[in-house]
Amino acid sequence: MAFGSGVAHQVSSILSLGDIVEPLFDRRHGRADHPETAKETGLGGGKTDSAHRALSARQYLYQLNLEARALTRAEALEAVVGVTGDEVRRVARVLARLRGRYLARVIDLGTAERKTLTEVEYTDLRRAREQYEELEHGFTQLKAAIEAGEIDLEGMRSD
Repeated sequence: MAFGSGVAHQVSSILSLGDIVEPLFDRRHGRADHPETAKETGLGGGKTDSAHRALSARQYLYQLNLEARALTRAEALEAVVGVTGDEVRRVARVLARLRGRYLARVIDLGTAERKTLTEVEYTDLRRAREQYEELEHGFTQLKAAIEAGEIDLEGMRSD
């Protein structure tokens, strides 16, 4: 995995995407007096907050979400380069190993004759759970980023 540069150019071109995307909210309700594109609203164009006041809160949040997704995609594509399917599978293997170790610790504690955990046992169990949960969260985010097209896998075509 390598890191790239040149995010500023991609971000500026992505921000112009808002110019062609029309929010559906006010159009559905027949309100033509509100701006409908990012260009009309000032989003993505570097205008002041006064341009944002012409929007309904729903329109503003819609446009903000579009821009946030575009920025996230651009940043991820620049930061995470050269990922292979084998690397993703290795992460899955590490996750499975951590889950197995965590479950083994739980079972080991259940076979003990005492009714409470020692501080060391509790700390070890918590650490094992935190490690598993953190990597599980990361793996879930990785899969979501691949699915969203935020990370390209080498040797695989995009859907």
